[in-house]
Amino acid sequence: MTEKYLVKNQERPQKWAAVFDLDGVIGRDDAAGRFWKSLGLETEYSHLTKTVLAARNNHGKNMEKLTQEVIEKSQITDKQALEHAIRSRWPLPRGTVLSILLELNSHRNIPVAKMQEIGQKLPLTRGAGKLIEALKKHPKIGRNNIFINSATYGPIAVEVAKRLGIPEENVFSTKVNSEKGMLVSTESVNGGINKLKSLEEISRQREIPFTRMLGFGDSPADVPFLAEISKAGGFSFWFNPDSEVIGKNAESKRGKAEIPGRRLEAGERGQGVIVAANSMKHLHSLIDVVLRHEDQGIRREKVRQWLVSHKKYARRSGLPGVTQFYPLQAKVRRSTRVRVNQSRERVRR
Repeated sequence: MTEKYLVKNQERPQKWAAVFDLDGVIGRDDAAGRFWKSLGLETEYSHLTKTVLAARNNHGKNMEKLTQEVIEKSQITDKQALEHAIRSRWPLPRGTVLSILLELNSHRNIPVAKMQEIGQKLPLTRGAGKLIEALKKHPKIGRNNIFINSATYGPIAVEVAKRLGIPEENVFSTKVNSEKGMLVSTESVNGGINKLKSLEEISRQREIPFTRMLGFGDSPADVPFLAEISKAGGFSFWFNPDSEVIGKNAESKRGKAEIPGRRLEAGERGQGVIVAANSMKHLHSLIDVVLRHEDQGIRREKVRQWLVSHKKYARRSGLPGVTQFYPLQAKVRRSTRVRVNQSRERVRR
């Protein structure tokens, strides 16, 4: 897509930024989950995550009731340490479980290298590498304007960035503290509203407004930053989004949603696409369409035309109240068709 653009546009274009979530977007699954699974603590991680989410849904901002429910239902044996961890991190922004679990297991002397190993081996979404390579060569983006904005642990995210040729300083994730190479604790978790703060920092560093940003995400933790991009006039790609984003209690790629979660509100629709596919390879030409047109009205019409011309893969979303989001269906090999069909079913709901 780069060569075609250069032929028609000789003057220096305004720069854009591409901001990617990691889990479920660049990476095929939950990187932190893989890390705790490698330590034999997968059940403890998943159960604590579900318990905190359910308690937040039941009690909202009532710290006493929420803390009591988590302590009663959690499988963690050190209840006193768990209570302290919850109270010290109130109001428990998304991703807090990553911080709590690392603190409660700091006595295990887990090496930082263990996290780095997960990042080095994390399976990537098919087509993610080629898409990022294309964006690095695009005159409107380039290597220095591609970012990872993730709640996962920093050492994991940095290793993934290295594999993709993304500068380490372009990684915004949950920072970890270590002593003598052993994990001790985390600093602020880069989840939920903190992802929006990271986006603002990206905008300041590169002097690129939200109107010239591409955002890629899939979960409720991505809503704050992707919604802001869309509302400002940038463009958001929801890659196999969770049911908590597109519909209440619908079947999601991570199983049935246990809580209503954070849905997109009417004012957050903006411009974007819901992508239901097992590969990012079909996004190249669509991204080129988005980057070619600065005017939002023209861009919207050109995207509509693109979808019409690709009607073999695309159709208008039937989701209530999400009139400007479109599912993009990918043509895939027979061996992978089951996974794509599951994605299609999620979008229908």
